[in-house]
Amino acid sequence: HIVASTFHSLVGQACHWAKLPHPHESNWDRFNESAPDLLLDAINIIRSPGSEAEDKLFDAILVDEAQDFEETWWIPVRDMLKEPETGVLYVFFDDNQSIYNQIADIPMETPPFVLNENCRNTQAIHKALVPYISTGEPIVCNGPEGRAVENLPVGEGKSAADVLKSALLMMVDQQGIPPEDIIILTPRSQKRSQWDNDQQLGTLILTWNMDTEMSRAIRVCSIYSFKGLESPVIVLTEMDQVRDEISDQLVYVGLSRARNAVGVIGDMPDPTET
Repeated sequence: HIVASTFHSLVGQACHWAKLPHPHESNWDRFNESAPDLLLDAINIIRSPGSEAEDKLFDAILVDEAQDFEETWWIPVRDMLKEPETGVLYVFFDDNQSIYNQIADIPMETPPFVLNENCRNTQAIHKALVPYISTGEPIVCNGPEGRAVENLPVGEGKSAADVLKSALLMMVDQQGIPPEDIIILTPRSQKRSQWDNDQQLGTLILTWNMDTEMSRAIRVCSIYSFKGLESPVIVLTEMDQVRDEISDQLVYVGLSRARNAVGVIGDMPDPTET
């Protein structure tokens, strides 16, 4: 069978298999610091003679978003394989999406196989994100031409909410785009964003609930939380609030989430000069 999990959820699951006390995730800093050791302790019990949980070990492990892994996490991951030396360990990473503080020391015994074809975005979106690519080999996009990224300025008596409302109503009511195909992304958290949960924009409503089933609801999410996901249409907002040291990465992630079209409310940070 296939198990999909975050690293921290895997730690909790392994503790359950090993019949160890469940880690206290309420104290996040303590849990995060002790997580690699907790996983190692659980693995030692799982591998011990007479263990009833040895079948919980994996034939293969696939790590996605590996650029966000902390260095200490790699130590126990390989030990979750039934055969740590010969088991399958695939690691996928993109240095251009490194938006967290840690620098992952990815254990690679051979040179990486570079995936340099953009299979998600249109050529127009790809063209917009290329200036924000800071590492790696050139990427080729073979997608359709698509619509140019649309920048919608704020000012001259119009607030960001006014501009966003007009853009959303245009997409939904005039262009016929289903509300569920649109995601508003922001570099800010829900607590710090200007976009409130259940905020009304004309006949549309904003929600931070990604699983909403409300009609005419437009979902809002932080770029951090939406990393690794995609949507037909992305609307980038509050991009003037990004931190300078990770602005290229956040813009790259935000733009690359869109399959078909991107709108930008307000100003977009300029690419870092190299």
